[in-house]
Amino acid sequence: MKPTIRIKTTKDKNFSKSFFGGSPKLPRDFKWPHWDSTPFHQDEMEYAEKTGRECGTEAYWDRKIEEIKIKLREPVVPLVFLGQIYLEEVPRYGGFPDLPSSGVLCFFWDFVNWPAGWRASSKGSCRVIYLKDISNLESLSFPEGMADKFRNIVDIDHNASCCLSFEPGWISSRYLDAILDIEDDSEYLMPSPFLEEYLEDVPNDFPKRNELTILVKDESSYGEPMHLLFGSPMEIQNPMEEMCQLCFHGFDYLQYDIDSDPEVAFLRDGVQDWQLLLQLDCDNNLDWEWGDSGMLYFWIRKQDLERQDFSNVWCEMQCS
Repeated sequence: MKPTIRIKTTKDKNFSKSFFGGSPKLPRDFKWPHWDSTPFHQDEMEYAEKTGRECGTEAYWDRKIEEIKIKLREPVVPLVFLGQIYLEEVPRYGGFPDLPSSGVLCFFWDFVNWPAGWRASSKGSCRVIYLKDISNLESLSFPEGMADKFRNIVDIDHNASCCLSFEPGWISSRYLDAILDIEDDSEYLMPSPFLEEYLEDVPNDFPKRNELTILVKDESSYGEPMHLLFGSPMEIQNPMEEMCQLCFHGFDYLQYDIDSDPEVAFLRDGVQDWQLLLQLDCDNNLDWEWGDSGMLYFWIRKQDLERQDFSNVWCEMQCS
């Protein structure tokens, strides 16, 4: 088990300064993040052409290619604001990853193209921006002149916003799931004494174990979104650390095997550097739906977090 901070959303607008959704509070001279998706769409077109030929489904993929060509006419897109966390509101415990003690983390992602993150050309499609000085922030809207252009493409309610609460807890890892023979479709919570011997990475000042609920599996189907800060991710598909390492260094995840391809073997040791920064679940309060009951995962390298450098974050979306 690993300690985590569970984030819950509430419609009480006065509950916290941290929030998901809505319009960000940013400096007046803030430059809204954009992404040039040209390399990403070129890869998508190459894949569509190859798949159509090999599978004999040219008609279907020809339609996909036409859709890609349309997007390539205006490949530079503004990233959509997801939320911001005021770091002074985040609980802190010894042994936890060392976030800055103050300031704000702002999260952005590309809602126009929905890059899943397994292509190296997805680089730049997400952004985590750390604002150290928060003395003069003001509410900023979607970039002027961009809102109408992307309103029918970006499937999100920009008016939906929720404040946040932060609760410490324990999250199961893949290793523990294997030990306990937990089925993929099992969804339940366990009292912590049952799993006492499996707890790991325990901060000395973390709340008593018997006072916490252990999040063994995703309970989002019960109406409780599982937004997490740190801990082990609740994967829907494959583990993501290797994918982050490969794609960050320019290698597509599905084309290389880090354990058998000599070309990428030098990256193997760096897989363990990646850790979950933020997991975002589907959330009815925010009109968030990541594919088919999916999640967004923001990953960061440990050495970048130690330097308070959030410029190299990688994002993956997984869904069922």
